[in-house]
Amino acid sequence: MPRQELYINGQDAFDVWGISFDSNALSTLMTPAPLKGMIENKSALEDGKRVIRTGRKLDERTVTLGFNITAVTKAAFLQQYANFCTNVLSLGKVNIRTKYQQNVVYHMDYLSCQSFGEYRQTMGKFVLRLVEPNPADRTQGTNE
Repeated sequence: MPRQELYINGQDAFDVWGISFDSNALSTLMTPAPLKGMIENKSALEDGKRVIRTGRKLDERTVTLGFNITAVTKAAFLQQYANFCTNVLSLGKVNIRTKYQQNVVYHMDYLSCQSFGEYRQTMGKFVLRLVEPNPADRTQGTNE
């Protein structure tokens, strides 16, 4: 993804950190959230069980997203990577918006970095594990 396609915490990820999605990240991000289980009641006094099917709600979801990071020089690469870790990951909040869904913001919490690889000292790939605590809230707010 080039410029103006991925925004993290309201900033163009490519312009600020040289970061773009890997090839599967967008489809992973757009995968629908699961539903919470139905309310059920089993009683020894009744056959079967009672199931309440109204008011189904979305459950939290954990996603694994791959990102690429590029820079012109090794020094710029290291600086961009350090800035991303300090200004995004260490804060724990990762609000993601793409140009493809301009009115949708995925409010994520950073859990861990599953892997990191650096290539030719100016390119890298890392995989973040993120949780979306409330998939029903994808509205834009401050700092998106």
